[in-house]
Amino acid sequence: MDSIENLFIQAKNGNNESKMKLIERFNPLLWKYASNRGRYDEDCYQECVLAMLISIDKFVVGKE
Repeated sequence: MDSIENLFIQAKNGNNESKMKLIERFNPLLWKYASNRGRYDEDCYQECVLAMLISIDKFVVGKE
């Protein structure tokens, strides 16, 4: 299993498979944020995924 840090590094280098693995890894959290009062909002989910993909490019690995 790939570590999250390695997936981020690979994703930042343009590896789309690593981006998909990160989305799969964080999917339960994305679902949580896309649900409101027990109702799933597909548009919100898509916005969450888009925000995550944008954030991957801005994420700094190893900086404390």
